[in-house]
Amino acid sequence: LQCNGTLSSSGPNNISFIGGTLATGSVNCTISVTVTSSVSGSYTNGTTNMSGLSVGMTNSANATLDVGVPVSGTVYSDVNHNGIDDLSEAGTGLTLYAKLIPSAAPGGPAIQAVLVDPSTGVYSFPLVSFGNFIVVIDNNNSLGDVTPTIPAGWIGTEIPNQTRTSVVVGGPGTTNLNFGLFNGGVLSGQVFDDRSSVAGTANNGVPNAGESGIAGVTLQVTHPSCPGSVCDTAVTNGAGTYQLWIPASVGNTSVSIVETNL
Repeated sequence: LQCNGTLSSSGPNNISFIGGTLATGSVNCTISVTVTSSVSGSYTNGTTNMSGLSVGMTNSANATLDVGVPVSGTVYSDVNHNGIDDLSEAGTGLTLYAKLIPSAAPGGPAIQAVLVDPSTGVYSFPLVSFGNFIVVIDNNNSLGDVTPTIPAGWIGTEIPNQTRTSVVVGGPGTTNLNFGLFNGGVLSGQVFDDRSSVAGTANNGVPNAGESGIAGVTLQVTHPSCPGSVCDTAVTNGAGTYQLWIPASVGNTSVSIVETNL
């Protein structure tokens, strides 16, 4: 406030400025007002909405007001595929877009599409009204396309289908709507007891009826291009199944799977 008067609000739609003065020779001053709304958009206050001006002052101000709250998140390269945006993980380097879709119209169109920063992974919708939304990650900025799509060779970790539902926007805004992507592939399988006692043939390398999985087996996938030649390590679950993640840097070649504790 630079006009030496008193600024007050007399209701949800009226702002009053009383007792303002200007020094001799001054031609203008600035009055700054913060306005909030539960409905986003741009609103113009024209000169006809100004009244009560003193002699010598004119309705010379038009103000455009942008109202809404920010909604933001990060699309990060999940190098360790743990589904968490770790401090050392940056953007994917891909050209991706985040799209905001009203939950009431999940089939689209989206109401905003913003670029994901390829380096940092950060995206932000600057002006969003209060309500419920869906956020998807896509490879284009078309509002009519609300089907999430990422480039081949990338796998979703945090939010595997690149679709965040039930995004509630309110208060000062909504943050940490993150998506994790891993550049590479996944191998999966089962470690099982091949000594069939119910059906099938024992020791034939094929899981038959009655041959149960073995839990707690440590497996490693190895390749010379990985640090220490170990690309990933996994432990089988109660059903004997496992997943091993292979980074894209390994390339189109063969890898080895080694068990370490049987």
